[in-house]
Amino acid sequence: MKILHMPDGSKENPYQKLLKEFLEKEGLEVNIESGSGFFKILNAFKRFKPYILHFHWMHVYIVSLSKKNIILSFIKGIVFLLQIFYLKFFKKIKIVYTVHNLLNHERIHFLWEFIINFVAIRFFDDYIVHCEEAKSSFIKKYRISKNRFSRIHVIPHGNYINYYPNNISKYEARKKLGLGEKDFVFLCHGFIRKYKGVEKIIDAFKDLEIENKRLLIVGKIMDINEEKKIKEKIKNLNGVYLFPYFIKEQDMQIFYNASDVVVFSFKDILTSGSVICAMGFKKPLILPFLGCLKEIPKINFFYNPSCEKEIKKCMEESYKNREILEEIGFKNYVWVSKFDWEKIAKEVKKVYKR
Repeated sequence: MKILHMPDGSKENPYQKLLKEFLEKEGLEVNIESGSGFFKILNAFKRFKPYILHFHWMHVYIVSLSKKNIILSFIKGIVFLLQIFYLKFFKKIKIVYTVHNLLNHERIHFLWEFIINFVAIRFFDDYIVHCEEAKSSFIKKYRISKNRFSRIHVIPHGNYINYYPNNISKYEARKKLGLGEKDFVFLCHGFIRKYKGVEKIIDAFKDLEIENKRLLIVGKIMDINEEKKIKEKIKNLNGVYLFPYFIKEQDMQIFYNASDVVVFSFKDILTSGSVICAMGFKKPLILPFLGCLKEIPKINFFYNPSCEKEIKKCMEESYKNREILEEIGFKNYVWVSKFDWEKIAKEVKKVYKR
């Protein structure tokens, strides 16, 4: 059984690589491809001749993210639908869609994207979501009819425990970053985009009355204007360390093991690989009560995303509870370790064989 996963996001995130690895252990042939040319999906189909087409993110085929050109987005959206119709009605291919996001995070031409998504998903055979909350949001957002509920499969997001190296001590990690043993370190890690609300974390950190407080902002900044705003905010702010670039896989452990707690301030989120990653490093979390994050153990520090001041309260609370942070981190590790890729691949294979 040949499976084609589109588009290829494996350079930014190991999710697809791990899923491919374990699906192949199940006897499937899996290719990951973004496609080329004007008809990217059809060209990839002709090249690999798959039995199943599995989409992970559709917005790259619908929205002009880089140029933000509405005319180009319109053309891309129509071309996308034409390819879907051709594959369904002439090639009779089965299409599976993993709903990682309801819409593109940058909200560029999101109304047009919603319209194209709304039409396209009605021609798909099965859907995968990572939690019950995501299933409910997907059904509500796209008005999925009851007779298609059985086609929505809840399969957890796999962990990254054995993927990233993790053999450096807290002392060694802090030494590499020039941090002190008594420092209380907050970490904000991941691709830095507007929807991640990094500026909120900076504002909350600025007002914290905590001795030896430190904030690590780590990850490639995807928008030049966002980078300017962040650099301006931290220009005269002590204790903030900015690493605005893509972190190599072998260096991830330095930042996680140097930190006491990991902070997330998503404005909107369905599922998050960054949260899964932090839990694999045994880190306690500060995070909004949103999407699949609602299902994470309540021992962590949750806040109402509509109330920005609550981020600061959670940061203060984590400091007050610093004696039990390692215990919280270990419980997170135990919880996320249940989501191993072998089980997940078996569940995805069942979806393919329906």
